[in-house]
Parts: sequence; structure tokens; C-alpha cells
Amino acid sequence: MDRSMKLSCLDELKALKAMFFYKKAIYHLAALEFAEAAVAYEASQQIYKAAGRRSLGPSMAMKAAQCYIISDKPGSKENIERMVAEVTTYKEMDKSNWGSPDRQSFREHSEYEDLFGGNNGDDSVLQKQKASWSILKIAAGMTIVQRCTIWMSPEEALTFAKMIDEMGFESNPDDALLAHASIALMHSHQHSIGLGIARCKKALKLSSQVGEPTRKFGTIQMLHNLAGHFYVLKGKIQLAQDSLASAELNVTKDVVLHHYLSFKNSQLRSKIKTTIEEEFEKLYVPAGKVAVITIESQDSSRFNVGWDWFLQDRDIDFNVRFKPKGGKYQRDIVKKTRQTAESRHVEGSFASEGGEGGDILELTFSNKYSFLRGKTIIYKLDFPTNAKKNISL
Repeated sequence: MDRSMKLSCLDELKALKAMFFYKKAIYHLAALEFAEAAVAYEASQQIYKAAGRRSLGPSMAMKAAQCYIISDKPGSKENIERMVAEVTTYKEMDKSNWGSPDRQSFREHSEYEDLFGGNNGDDSVLQKQKASWSILKIAAGMTIVQRCTIWMSPEEALTFAKMIDEMGFESNPDDALLAHASIALMHSHQHSIGLGIARCKKALKLSSQVGEPTRKFGTIQMLHNLAGHFYVLKGKIQLAQDSLASAELNVTKDVVLHHYLSFKNSQLRSKIKTTIEEEFEKLYVPAGKVAVITIESQDSSRFNVGWDWFLQDRDIDFNVRFKPKGGKYQRDIVKKTRQTAESRHVEGSFASEGGEGGDILELTFSNKYSFLRGKTIIYKLDFPTNAKKNISL
């Protein structure tokens, strides 16, 4: 990036130069260099302003102000006042078709004025409050919009999460929800599935406590969508489908993240469909028939089997039975129950202690009671490589 900034043509290609400064700010954010990010944001905004362009100006000016607040360097007071004043000027312009980033910056500007009244004094308590507020807004932008946490090292990612956690947002459900969402998104960018799911769960526990602005922003739906993506990666398809259903609730056009959620929900729906097509198998059980899937161990090692299945429609009887070698001490792992398509996925697992080999686990799908309709099972089995699968009808 530094080499690109030295290109002689940039003085003529002002839009490209502004873009380079904007991108440089994002790289500085990824390195948690807030003072440098503030300077880059302001430089980009000033190029746009000098060229008579208004779009993106408010967004860059507000981000510059927030980064100046976080950095708290000498001279920050004047820098903050200057950038906040820039946003005020943009808000007063006769322009109604501002883009989404600029409309969001106006909302944040109003929130800033309501909370702090434009007071940029040196009071340490006030500065801490401003820094906490700015970190929350910048962190949300870093993860939702710019996705610059993708370029963080594992150490930087941990520092990012720690920085947010130490701000003490737990006393305010709206702030806490957004803070957890930002960290959960960072975990998705870092491919930390378990940590991401844990953050989503922690955040969604607060969903009943948040106010209307948070609901209108779309944070709750975003968290459900994110959890769904995590569950797909973990192979938990039913949980992913449930998350998708929740993510699609109340995504109206007045939700700030409407376009983001529409795209992400479509993406999640496609991933679920692809996963089912690639990882699941079909089993047709004719009317009046019984299908039995047997998994037989081939040696004395532990015998672990997991199952996940669902019906395309209607219902079927299902049970799981363990048969040790020799036929002694057989036992039902899942007693015979009638499952319906409305039950969604049926999941379970079994682990034996191992034996001499030849142990069998039977998964039985009985359609004997239905004389007219066949049933289609969509299923996935996880079993060790030292086991053998057979299907009988």
C-alpha cells in the first residue's frame, strides 16, 4: 500500500488516491493503529471534499473522529472537533439521496451529540465514555462492513476481543449485543467456529432486552444468520435451518442491514442446500416395507456411530438397536417412535466400549403401517472407517 501511495499519477487520479487512503485506513484498523487510521480517513475525506464530492464524505469524517477519540493523542481535541463539524456540515446540505454508509454516520453523529453534546473537554471520565462509544462503533464497522478482522493475526484478534470486552458494555443490553456481534463476526473471519457459536449464543440471550433502534438496525437477525453459518460448518444442519428461519424474521426494508441480511440469508440457504446434497443420502422406503441400515464393526476398537436424518414428508416409525457379537444383551438405543416431517432433523449417536468385532447397530425405518405411500428419508451417518454399512429392505 505504501508503494502504491507513491505513484506519480495519483495527483491526477484523485478518486484512486482517495480510495488508497481509505484502504490504508482499513489496514491500520486491522493492526489496531487508530491514530494512523484517523489520519488516513481524514485525508481521503479531504480529497473528496476538494473535488466537490459529497458521497462517503460523512462516513469517512465520522470514522476519523471516532479514531481520533480512541487514539487520544496530543491535539486530538482539535481533530475531533474538526471532523465532527464536517459531519454537521454534510447533514445540513440539501441532499436527500445519501448512501447507506453516510446515513449511518448521520445516526452516529446524532447519537454523539445526544450523549456528549459536542463537549470535547479533557475530563478523563468523559474521554473514557467517548472512547468506549467510539470503539463500539468502529468495531461494528470493522467487522460488518470493512471485514478488516480477516487480516488480523491470531494475536491481534485476541487483542481486539479483549479491547471490546474490557469496555464494560454488559450494563447496556443494546451495546452488549453489538459488542458480542462484533466479536462473533471476528471469530468467523478467523475461522474460530466454537468461539463464534459461543459469542452468538451469549449475544442472543440479550435479544429480549434490547430497544427499538437495535431491532431496526438488524443486529439480532445478523446474529442468527451468523450462527447458521457456523452451524453449517459444524455439520449441524437442523440448527442452521432454525437459525435461518430466525434470521429471516422481520427483515423489512426499513431495517438498516436489509440488503446485507437479504444477501447473507440467501447465501446461508444455498450453503444448507449444498451441504444436504453433498453430505446426505436418500433412502426410499416403499409402502408396507421396512428399511434397515446396519453398521457392523470390524475389530475390537470403540464403536461410535452418529445419525442425522429427516423426512421429505409425512411420517415413519424409527428405532435404533444395538446387537453385540453373538446376539446377547441386545438393547434399544432409541425405542420405536413415530417421527414426522414436522419433526425436522432427528439426530443421535451411540458409542460402544468395543469388543471382539462383529457388533452391529441397526437403524430401522418402518413403513409397514402405510399401505399406499412410500416415504423418502434424507440421512447422514458418521461411523468409523473400520465399520461396514449395509441396507436391507
